[in-house]
Amino acid sequence: MPAKSEGTEPELAASPQRPVAPAAGRVHRWLLPVVAVAIALAVAMLVRRSWLDDATKSLPLAVLLGDEAQVQAFLRRGADPNAHSGYGEQTPLQMAASQGELGICRALLAHGADPNAFDAGFRTALHAAAAGGYTEVAQTLLEHGASVDARGRGGATPLYEAAAGGHVRTVELLLDSGAAVNGPGPLARTALQAACSGGHIPVVEALLRAGADVACRDAWGKTPLHYAASEGHAQVVVLLLDHGASVDVQDLDGETPVSLADKNGHSEVAALLRGHVPAG
Repeated sequence: MPAKSEGTEPELAASPQRPVAPAAGRVHRWLLPVVAVAIALAVAMLVRRSWLDDATKSLPLAVLLGDEAQVQAFLRRGADPNAHSGYGEQTPLQMAASQGELGICRALLAHGADPNAFDAGFRTALHAAAAGGYTEVAQTLLEHGASVDARGRGGATPLYEAAAGGHVRTVELLLDSGAAVNGPGPLARTALQAACSGGHIPVVEALLRAGADVACRDAWGKTPLHYAASEGHAQVVVLLLDHGASVDVQDLDGETPVSLADKNGHSEVAALLRGHVPAG
């Protein structure tokens, strides 16, 4: 038997190479750019979403600062004008309306802001404008479809808000736009009762001209005259008496306008009312 040479290994038969299918190679080369484009698009979408989210989150602050140029910039970037903020769940439009920012309101409305969106207190942008007496803002909102008799929490309407604040121009605008003059607000109080309580003479006059009911009663049985007498608003008392208000009507506690005037130290008003108490 021949001796095995040292340091040599038996030769192994070479295994045949499996040829690569030309078609498979072409498919792989075609897929690579498609995958690359898909990845690039996905990244771009994520970046854009982040960019838009930043614009939407930054929009309320720009509105709060009254920075119209920055608001316009965020809106051009695609910020959502109807996104509720952390400020009482207000939309940017409600925030702008509450500050009387007419230019910002117009910009937001032009980009699709909803004039009838509610905040956490179920108030609309028109409530906010009316409460602040921002008549031009209120007019713009109405022109864009704001509901003139929208009811907030407790039933307050924009007219009620404007009357309570003594904003006669806004009250007149809302009345001219069809607001219900005797619509009940919080605790069934009307705009007239709110205006009488505040002693807002021009508002009381405007409401009376529009047909406000001097005999209306709220949840406590009080009439507008109860409120005017209780607060000592003599001129308002005269207006109500001239429109037929009853002097001796009692609320649920048995109080009359006269007794409330006496109780609160308004002797002049009490004397005025006694002069109108029916004899007997």
